[in-house]
Amino acid sequence: MKKFAIGLLALMLVLASSAFATIRYVSTTGAGNHTTPNDAWTAAVTGDTILIGPGTYSVGSDLNRVNIRLTVIGSGWDQTIINMGTSVSWFVNGTGANRTSIEGLRINVTTTNPLIGAGNVDSTTIRRCLISNPTSNQW
Repeated sequence: MKKFAIGLLALMLVLASSAFATIRYVSTTGAGNHTTPNDAWTAAVTGDTILIGPGTYSVGSDLNRVNIRLTVIGSGWDQTIINMGTSVSWFVNGTGANRTSIEGLRINVTTTNPLIGAGNVDSTTIRRCLISNPTSNQW
């Protein structure tokens, strides 16, 4: 009985720690919580998941939140397209951002000024993404 009680307590702690995570859905049609990745990124807190639906999105301002661990999932590099604006940075930064995951996006870099990268983090995962026209200062 004691082992069962300890196991139940451990399960409750795990569930309670993930209870504050939010799924933020970005949609060009307005069907989600947000219409731009910028809005979702700004509203997100550690542990949140940002789902970006099919469509083309323009990132006109920096997406740089320090010590925020997020999971960003697009619909696939051929369906979710992010156009980076001039002199815009998308940066995962700080030890609190460890284990950030980004996947399923096509990120179009149209100039050499945007900065896409990670600093002072461990185990950042980028998969199933296509970054077009990357320069030496990215990822």
